[in-house]
Amino acid sequence: MKKLLPIFLIVLVLEIYILIKAIEIIGFIETILLLLLTAVVGIYLAISEGRIVFRNINKALSQKRVPGDDILSALCILIGGLMLLLPGILTDVVGITMVLPITRKFYKEIIKSIMENMLLKGYNRIKFRW
Repeated sequence: MKKLLPIFLIVLVLEIYILIKAIEIIGFIETILLLLLTAVVGIYLAISEGRIVFRNINKALSQKRVPGDDILSALCILIGGLMLLLPGILTDVVGITMVLPITRKFYKEIIKSIMENMLLKGYNRIKFRW
């Protein structure tokens, strides 16, 4: 959690900066409408992509295969969908790119790399502390 706090603060400052610049360039109402539009379109994409991924997971399980890649896709869609619920242009862009299949591959590779590094360091559990 100590490592995430600076990241959250940096993202917050960037979001405020980008929103101020967007308001200066396209106006207040237009910026709000843009945020609402990206949220609605993004959530629709997350739901439709989520259905496809869960269908693939069920198909793999019925064929007695481990759906590892689809589980990573589901994780990306979940995180992307949550990011789309946050107000801000930067989080909307990252959220949509996590939901779209073409750009989701990039995030899946990052997650795989993080998990491989955790395994190499001897981690065998994911701990969440609130």
